[in-house]
Amino acid sequence: MAKHARPPIAEEVPLYIRWSPDRSAYSVELRLDLVTQIAAQIKMSERLGAELGGFLVGSFPIAPVPTIRIDDIEMVSNGSEDDTVFLPEPNEFRRFPDMKYSARARESAVIGFFRTHARIGPMRPSLADRSLVAQEFRNSPYVVLLIHAQAPHTAAFFVAANGQLPQEPSVREFQFDENEFKSLPEVPADDGEEDRRPRLRLPFKFNLETARVYWKVAVLVLLAIGACALMWSFAHQASGPPWAGASNQLHLAVTPENRLLRISWNHDAGDLNQATSAALIIVDGGIRSELPLEMDDLRLGSVEYQQSGSRVQVQLKLSKPSGQVSADSVEWSAH
Repeated sequence: MAKHARPPIAEEVPLYIRWSPDRSAYSVELRLDLVTQIAAQIKMSERLGAELGGFLVGSFPIAPVPTIRIDDIEMVSNGSEDDTVFLPEPNEFRRFPDMKYSARARESAVIGFFRTHARIGPMRPSLADRSLVAQEFRNSPYVVLLIHAQAPHTAAFFVAANGQLPQEPSVREFQFDENEFKSLPEVPADDGEEDRRPRLRLPFKFNLETARVYWKVAVLVLLAIGACALMWSFAHQASGPPWAGASNQLHLAVTPENRLLRISWNHDAGDLNQATSAALIIVDGGIRSELPLEMDDLRLGSVEYQQSGSRVQVQLKLSKPSGQVSADSVEWSAH
């Protein structure tokens, strides 16, 4: 299909690749000229054999169908000792408030997270991915984009519903290919078609003058936020977990936090580096479940869990190359 011609305009507006709702209530739009920037990160990830990632910046435009629009990425550094597993450094999250205010000054918002996928196994958000985004996007919709680091570079979007990421992609996996994207037909912004293939579309014009006003206000706000963030950082460092910087013990703990339970352990324990596999065994109200943990989950040091009963038993089990198994257990009760 040929591209539709556009009348000349004084200021060029961006084009977007659009995935219509498939397995979620949201359409997803990715800015076309952002594809080159993401593709460069994919090539670097493939060359290094390492995972790379960052935050997605965009908006929720007014449209007949709820839409998540991605306009930019904010790369973050990897804090994992294993380059094949991406886990942002703690310092990256300390500057998260600055990212949000900077995005707001551009009439945007931090709307999700993306990473390349270099690890073995299916391309799905890990338990660590889910815990990270749940902390930062607790009260708003968000999207996770995963892209295979090795060719062919397939990709998938996962759109959160009610704060929870689905187990399967929200749209069918697709090829992240610059040339294929650029050859897609250009169509009007709201064509109303049911075709679920990705396509280019023309959005509304961006209001630059409004952005300049917001930016001036944001500069003043950021000065105050920076001071608050620094105080918050010192306070959290001073009140860290009792095992911080300490021993080889796992120190498994369960603490209530915002209507959830936070299951945490000493991510510096030596046994973690020797583990060939790991799992959390949770007994909640008589129901037993076993959650496999990957290396990034272990190094994260905590996960969130929504309990259903008033008594929860948790065991962290590690298997070693020698065949030995080490474990730590803890019990939580609402009474």
